[in-house]
Amino acid sequence: MATLNVLYAALFLDQLAVGIIIPMLPYYMQAISDDPAFYGFIESSYGLLQLMSSPLVGRMSDRWGRRNMLLLSFLGCIFSWTLTPMASSFAMLFFARIPVGLLKHTVGVAYTIVSDFSHDKDVATKAKSERTKRMGLVETASSAGFIIGPFIGGMISSYSIVLPSVVAAGLACADFIFVFFFLPEPEPSPSPSPSSSPYSPLEGKVAPPDTDLLEEPPIAL
Repeated sequence: MATLNVLYAALFLDQLAVGIIIPMLPYYMQAISDDPAFYGFIESSYGLLQLMSSPLVGRMSDRWGRRNMLLLSFLGCIFSWTLTPMASSFAMLFFARIPVGLLKHTVGVAYTIVSDFSHDKDVATKAKSERTKRMGLVETASSAGFIIGPFIGGMISSYSIVLPSVVAAGLACADFIFVFFFLPEPEPSPSPSPSSSPYSPLEGKVAPPDTDLLEEPPIAL
């Protein structure tokens, strides 16, 4: 599906940007402090923000749309990666990492988009393996970007230590434009039908069995 190809390309650019800026983070932090604990605290705080915001982002994507959450994530990346090399204090660097920590859930949202598109009418008759293949392509696209990114980041840092951050922010900006114009909002996955569940929707209990099925069959004499 051409629409999902847009998503795969966006994920590749997204993780390419992540890979470009990650090798530079220790150098940006060294300008503020040489204490290894400082670097550990900044990165641990990023992980904590990711953990805390994951359920919220999931609910927001259900309410406001998957595409809108991707766009919001890219905006957070643009802000964080632009401000990070400019940080001159601990507080400023911590503030710069907050948006990307709270909003950077692009891969998780991408899995949900693939799931939603897999329930569209044009793919309803396809084999179940097609959905698995699409899930695998999400991981492939993001992994490829993350593998190539550090190499590019290390190469361009020889020209300027700030350049990788500028390139990463530029890729996030390109991602925003790309998704805004070319990725439509998928229809949410359909909820299971109440008739397909053995539970009563009113009482939350197992529905009573059909007594006709429990009658003893006639015995032939």
